[in-house]
Amino acid sequence: MKTEDFEKAIDALGYKIDIDEIKINGGQVRMCFGHTGSTLIMWDNYGIAYSTEWNIEEDGEIDHDTHDRVSDSCYNRDENFDLKFSLSDYARNKYLRTISITLSNGNKYRLLHSFRIYTIDKKREAIFVFDDGDAFKGFSDGKINEEGEISFSLVQDGKYKMGKPYESLIGWQYFDNIIK
Repeated sequence: MKTEDFEKAIDALGYKIDIDEIKINGGQVRMCFGHTGSTLIMWDNYGIAYSTEWNIEEDGEIDHDTHDRVSDSCYNRDENFDLKFSLSDYARNKYLRTISITLSNGNKYRLLHSFRIYTIDKKREAIFVFDDGDAFKGFSDGKINEEGEISFSLVQDGKYKMGKPYESLIGWQYFDNIIK
């Protein structure tokens, strides 16, 4: 989605929301941050919303740097601020469908949606599945770099040696969460 799509959808929510920052990759919105009153809001590239409360008395006024001082893990899913776009059926289905995979060793996994990558525990081994058919087992901190890539390593506490575009991530799951 383009910046103007996000701005229009945020206005359509009917709340008085100030947009604080929009992160763009390849001309498309990757992340958007805003606030209304003391509620900080973060949207992913699909307009899926997460929010957290900001204590203005203790933490100071909200400005364009405020969201950088708040860990992504402090945000909780908040459907009240979800943006309504006229998404293509493919994009909406990518968000809504549940994907299960079976590995060659017979283990079955139900993938978590790509937008939940920020919740990943960097100390737990996970499986990452991409839309080009690639699947990797490794570790990630769940952060998306400025190039729009998610980085991961094949060894715990190793340097993140690989990067793949976040947009191509279909889903992920912890390696020990096998479906029985």
